[in-house]
Amino acid sequence: MIRQHQQTLTCLTVKCPYSLSTNDRPIFSSLLWKQLLALTALKELSVNVTRVGLDDWALVWRILSSRLIRLTLSCVHFFHQRDKASTGANPSNFEVLDQEDVALSSLSLGPPSSDATTESSFQQATVIPTIKELKVDQITGRSAHQMLEWIQSCLQLRSLTWIPGYDQTHWEPLFSPLAILMSDIERLPELTFLEVEDDDHRPNEMLTFLMTRTPGFRLKTTATTTATTTTASAATESGSPLPASDSFRGLDLMSDSFDGPCWRWMASHLDYFKTATVMYFVNCLLVSGAMIQEMLCSLPNLITFSADMLSNTDVEADPRPWVCLKLEHFRVNCALSGPAASNTLTTSSTPWIQEGPTADQIQTMILFFQRISTLKYLETLDLPNYYPDHQTALDLDFRLGRGLELLADLQGMKTLIFRFLKSNLEEAEMEWMAKHWPRLKTLDGRVHMINDKDKKIQEHFWRCKRKAFPNASQSYILI
Repeated sequence: MIRQHQQTLTCLTVKCPYSLSTNDRPIFSSLLWKQLLALTALKELSVNVTRVGLDDWALVWRILSSRLIRLTLSCVHFFHQRDKASTGANPSNFEVLDQEDVALSSLSLGPPSSDATTESSFQQATVIPTIKELKVDQITGRSAHQMLEWIQSCLQLRSLTWIPGYDQTHWEPLFSPLAILMSDIERLPELTFLEVEDDDHRPNEMLTFLMTRTPGFRLKTTATTTATTTTASAATESGSPLPASDSFRGLDLMSDSFDGPCWRWMASHLDYFKTATVMYFVNCLLVSGAMIQEMLCSLPNLITFSADMLSNTDVEADPRPWVCLKLEHFRVNCALSGPAASNTLTTSSTPWIQEGPTADQIQTMILFFQRISTLKYLETLDLPNYYPDHQTALDLDFRLGRGLELLADLQGMKTLIFRFLKSNLEEAEMEWMAKHWPRLKTLDGRVHMINDKDKKIQEHFWRCKRKAFPNASQSYILI
């Protein structure tokens, strides 16, 4: 098959089942490497869950790096070949490449094979000056500072993902990438995106440090610590505020280390964050609804926003309009307070049949629909329900007469996600969506809690789309 497409193939992935042990994984043979080198149009190569001889790798490395734009090596077991004379390659000859000979701009290494030894892990830390995007995932055999030296040799680096190896006994990071990077961040002047997995207990100090030195960056951290910060930021303590920035891009946090002190520091520097286009909070249980409402009312350049929960009481307490009118992707659990249990019938044959809400409950829904209706550029609306079994929760109801009609101007809507919402939509809602959201391709969630009716109504939506737009693509996704 590779031979049939050797003149046109631009992207190739070679992988085996992850369940295979190292000894059972196939060897990436010299013959296969030879076939790959014949793919003159190949730009992206991903090699996963296999074994690669270091001598073969050294032999093909220069050619691959001169052609490929993106290379990914994941769960690859590198081993020393016994018959080194078969290739005549010397790995040391391929340690440094001249910039004019290299096309590679994106490199992803790791994680290594789970049972690979340090000796057989990837050790060919080739200096690649053209690399702009680098991911280093649990690479063994080199110290943290050796890894830093190698990373800093990528002088054009703009995006870095650094996940340390883990202590197999206590499952703790062997080192802190943030602490190491903070010691010498100036040697990565082009860095604009940083993703780290870290147990650093000083998220606000870390943010202050990075923002003052790399103001155009976007930070993503998956810190696992549950410790809270007990002091204000380093900048606040020293009395030196963050400098004005017209290039700060965004913040991704996937941890519960972002707490009250962190927020107070961030809230005191909101002017700095106004250029942010991405704010992504996942599993940040200490990010309250009041914090979320403050960001939506203060950050006008947001394009992507994700957070855990915003309640109607948070919006009512701060009635300012949302200023994030450029939003394209919005993911927030809109939690509506108020007793809904009295309006919910649960039987063994008919689960979660929700009767009509009260007038007050409809007004609560409309409060959210009014806010969402101002997001004219919205393409993805994701309204997860993190507590689907909570019988007193009131779900946002995507029915006409309860607020759906307020979203008529969101004509760019492509994806609507409402997993676990107890919806009971009818054909009228499907017809409305097909008419007012011409670009809608994905409905992810149950439209009705009765199985047979759910299937029937989803099929009706598809028919409405084909009738309204007969020449449009038919790649609709109903989940």
